[in-house]
Amino acid sequence: MSLWSFLVATWQATPASVKAILTGLVGTLFGAWVASRASAKRRVIDELRALHSAYALCFTIANKALQIKRQHVRSMWERHAAAVEAWDAYAANPIGPFALDLDM
Repeated sequence: MSLWSFLVATWQATPASVKAILTGLVGTLFGAWVASRASAKRRVIDELRALHSAYALCFTIANKALQIKRQHVRSMWERHAAAVEAWDAYAANPIGPFALDLDM
């Protein structure tokens, strides 16, 4: 007697109430497995969305920092370079007092 024929004979000899319980159990386990897979996929998608939000925030901060540099730091550097040139010109030929407007 093969295993398959033994299982078929056992299933046919099983009472209907036990069959209903067993099929309900299998259905419940399969449904729980499908739900856990869907939940895992949802968690992964939520994590990817959180990473995307973090990247967007990082890009925004870097963009603002570069804008500040372009708007403020560059003009301060240009004024500093002009002051250094004026000092170098004065140091080469020191006539009278050296006047420099300082931006504190």
